[in-house]
Amino acid sequence: MGWLNRNLMGGLGALALALLTASCSQQGQLLGQTPAEPPLPPGINVAFNHRDGARYRSPLTGQWRNGDNLEQLVIEAVETARSEILVAVQELALPEIASALVRAQERGVRVQVILENTYSTPWSDLHRADLAPHGRHRLEQLEALADRNHDGVLSAEERHNGDAVAILTRAGVPLIDDTEDGSKGSGLMHHKVVVIDRAPGDHRQRQLHQLGDAWRCRSHQHARQREPSAPDRKSGSGGGVCGGIRPDVGGWPRRSPGQPLRAWQRQRRCADGAGGRHPD
Repeated sequence: MGWLNRNLMGGLGALALALLTASCSQQGQLLGQTPAEPPLPPGINVAFNHRDGARYRSPLTGQWRNGDNLEQLVIEAVETARSEILVAVQELALPEIASALVRAQERGVRVQVILENTYSTPWSDLHRADLAPHGRHRLEQLEALADRNHDGVLSAEERHNGDAVAILTRAGVPLIDDTEDGSKGSGLMHHKVVVIDRAPGDHRQRQLHQLGDAWRCRSHQHARQREPSAPDRKSGSGGGVCGGIRPDVGGWPRRSPGQPLRAWQRQRRCADGAGGRHPD
């Protein structure tokens, strides 16, 4: 009897497992219909980088994904600007958006950009040996984004056209980061804000504008305190704005760790004026 019970229980267990497995292998079905999107107030548009009903090609991988093309939406918005574009983002890595901002400035639009200091150095100036694992991974992603023909080798043209921060810097687009007040930066600037042709009286846009003005004011005060003599400005020697860099020896100065963005920008402009050339 014990033998019979054991076999009976084993058979029932196998039958139960088979039934469960069969039920789990059934394909799921969606019941009902997708609800219609609710109406939006006038002047409000909503986009999602993950949603059904729209597809876009990833600029990084080249693969098609479900969602709205946020990069193209930003570019189209920038192209509509008539007077002003204020940008406050943690990181700006897409060169096509940077190029759109440059074109806006060239047609007379006032463009100002604020970045977090961690991401305000052109990636083409970075060296893998100086980076933490996360920074090396980010550099690999940015290089892959710049590799337009996906051959695994970056040409000089791809480096030139693929570095978003360098594109802004070369064009003279006003760019500061969260070290502009003389601090080491908060490390907490996680903004994703673009204000185009701000409306008078909008307090959120006014606060963003005042934030940039405050940083610029403090930067100018520090710059006047450290202003070198005329011979230093011309030659770039000693403690002048060139920081002792001789362009004929060192090329363009690279940004040192912890160096404020504005100070590094002054070094590059000084090196340009003294005949410096970017090593790339």
